[in-house]
Amino acid sequence: MARLIFLLPLMTLCLITLQSNAQQDSSGVNLIEKVCQQSEKKDLCISSLKSIPDGPKSKDLTGLELASIKVASEHAQDTWGKINKLLNDSTLEPTVQQNLADCSDQYLDAVEQLDDSVAALLANAYSDVRVWVEAAISDASLCEKAMQQHSSKSAEIYTRSNTVVSMLNNILVINKQLAGK
Repeated sequence: MARLIFLLPLMTLCLITLQSNAQQDSSGVNLIEKVCQQSEKKDLCISSLKSIPDGPKSKDLTGLELASIKVASEHAQDTWGKINKLLNDSTLEPTVQQNLADCSDQYLDAVEQLDDSVAALLANAYSDVRVWVEAAISDASLCEKAMQQHSSKSAEIYTRSNTVVSMLNNILVINKQLAGK
């Protein structure tokens, strides 16, 4: 009985902590679902923001936008890596190789623009965030269009570029809400 009395405060503390964490996770998830309702690709918006720890932990729009930029940047960097791997394939047609080389440059620019958008967001310069993200959308869209016309080897880059563009548009959805608050 004495042991039970000793453990009771510890168990109460654990329950309070678990309940607090559940409420924080729930509020972050609710924020994600609320924000993503305005996205054209709601499912992608929700799944991408829930896929990284920062998403559900976000307590406000700024944190959610930072998480959104992070996930889009990671996906853009992965796409850039896959493009560069394909560039080593000597069996590709010269036109495809040139388009992939252009895509590599465009994705490098897009990642840098996303880095710039983080700096702008931290300075509460929402219009600058929009400019940087729109520039990244332009770069990824150019690659998407170039890969749409080519072989099955570049089909993955087309699909990934389409996803990156959608993720970037989700950043703009959050940014619009932030700028309007």
